[in-house]
Amino acid sequence: MKTIVRLGSQCLWILLPMLLSGCQGGGRSLLPDKQGYYTWIDASGQLRTTLIERSGETAPDPAATQPGPSGTGVAPEQTLPGKNQSAGRDDDGSEYTLANYPDANALEKSGYLRPGDPLPYFTWQDASGRIRVTYYRPDTRSDVAKGLVPQPIELSDASVYTVDSGRTLVNAQPWVDARVPEAFRVLGIDPDGESLFQQWRALCCKDLTVGQVLDWSADREFQLDLDATSPTHRFSTGVSHFRLVQLPATSPAGGFVLRLRSFSDHGVFVPSLAFLDQDLEPVRLVTDLVMPFRPESWHRQGYLEAFVPVFPARGERWLMVFTRAEDLASQTVTETRHGPRRISHEPTGTLSLTGMTP
Repeated sequence: MKTIVRLGSQCLWILLPMLLSGCQGGGRSLLPDKQGYYTWIDASGQLRTTLIERSGETAPDPAATQPGPSGTGVAPEQTLPGKNQSAGRDDDGSEYTLANYPDANALEKSGYLRPGDPLPYFTWQDASGRIRVTYYRPDTRSDVAKGLVPQPIELSDASVYTVDSGRTLVNAQPWVDARVPEAFRVLGIDPDGESLFQQWRALCCKDLTVGQVLDWSADREFQLDLDATSPTHRFSTGVSHFRLVQLPATSPAGGFVLRLRSFSDHGVFVPSLAFLDQDLEPVRLVTDLVMPFRPESWHRQGYLEAFVPVFPARGERWLMVFTRAEDLASQTVTETRHGPRRISHEPTGTLSLTGMTP
């Protein structure tokens, strides 16, 4: 004789979570991967299945996840990194000391994840309405590396000569004030002698053969060639090919930064710069530019690079590019994977100029 037991709806709802808990904890499941999901009942009494996608990391405890009011799984608090850690203690509960205190810079580079912490995650709903969990590793790159902000421009070290100050240094320690008599005596300088800027200015640029002038291109990088057909002049620093570039008369900020690249092709041209007024009178001379060498790649030549400020608001109307005899007598040495590489300095070469906003 068979006995039929009828359960009311209230008893059924009491037993159903117990049955579901038993299905998840052990036994055979109808779903193909019992390790990648958990089941629960939402506020309206519907049976839900939530898939958990893992990437080799420990997933949050499904049993600790509670459904939200709209049927969306809420991440368990105990899986959040550092949630249960007390202030002033490390992972094993011992007190922080100067020896074991976490380094802030190292922690920032790791995305503020300490050893043993689970990866952060977020939950989302796919097109089928299923709740999914995705783990991610924080992006610790700077805003510059991400391309969110432009890379700051750092002016190149150089010797700068002007009409008023004689000789100053950009981004470097200034020279001893040449007006101090004791400095003259120690350095062996004749106080009545002409400065290098005065000597250079005396031989430039009244009888200068201008030749072909290159107009400034404000919206793009443009090429400047110094070859055998370029005009030459005997400067106080030696005979050199040169080219003149007409600068813009105005600039929104009163000035801009010139990015100068000199490309290597069986040698490299080492530039010096002279800024002239509208009458071709020198107002500023820039030499000894510190130009790091960028090695060639599969899509471009190697080049020397410098960043120099330009001041149209101060009357700078022309840019002269030339080289010095002492630069021609030296060479550039760069390190490669095969050892040191020597690059000769040539009297001609190809350069590019770009105007940049500081």
